[in-house]
Amino acid sequence: MIIIFEGRDAAGKGGTIRRVTRYMNEKHYRVVALGKPTAEQRTQWFFQKYVAQFPRGGEIVLFDRSWYNRAMVEPALGFCTELEHKNFMRGVVGFEKDLARQGTVLLKLYFSVTKEEQARRFERRKTDPLRQWKLTRREKKPASYPSRSNTATGGAGSSDCHLSTTWPSKHIAVIRCQISGI
Repeated sequence: MIIIFEGRDAAGKGGTIRRVTRYMNEKHYRVVALGKPTAEQRTQWFFQKYVAQFPRGGEIVLFDRSWYNRAMVEPALGFCTELEHKNFMRGVVGFEKDLARQGTVLLKLYFSVTKEEQARRFERRKTDPLRQWKLTRREKKPASYPSRSNTATGGAGSSDCHLSTTWPSKHIAVIRCQISGI
C-alpha cells in the first residue's frame, strides 16, 4: 500500500503522518520524504527515485510529498521545464494504472489551508523553538514565490486542487481535505 500526503506548505501533512503512524508497528511501514533530485537522478526516468522506495509485500509506505511535486510544486517554482511538466502530466495516469494492475493500493491525500492560515503557521514557526526547524529559506519570505496551489490549479484556489486522475479504480482513492485552524 502506498499513501501519498500532498498539499500546501504548513497544511498539516507531517503532523497527520505522525498521528497515523503513532500506533503502527514500525516493521510494517516506512515514511519517505525525498529531497530534490540529485544530478544522477536528473538523468534517469522521473519516477525511478520513487519506485526505489515502493513497499515490499505487506508493507505500507507513506510519502511525505510525492511524484506530484512535478505537477504542482516544480512548475510553480521553476524547478522543471514546461516539457518535463507536460511529459509528467501525460504519463502519470498510466504509471498509476500500472501500480493498480500490479495490486498496489494507492491512497492520495491532499491537505490545504487558506493563505491566511498558512501565513499564521509560518509566523508561528518563526517564534516557536519547537517548529523553527521546519522553516525553509522560501518560507521565510512566502510572498517571494507564487502560491503553489493557485499555480497548479490554474488559479482555482487552495480548496479546489485537482490531484485526482480521471481513471476510476478500486485501487486509487482521492480524498480532499480542507483543514483550517489546526
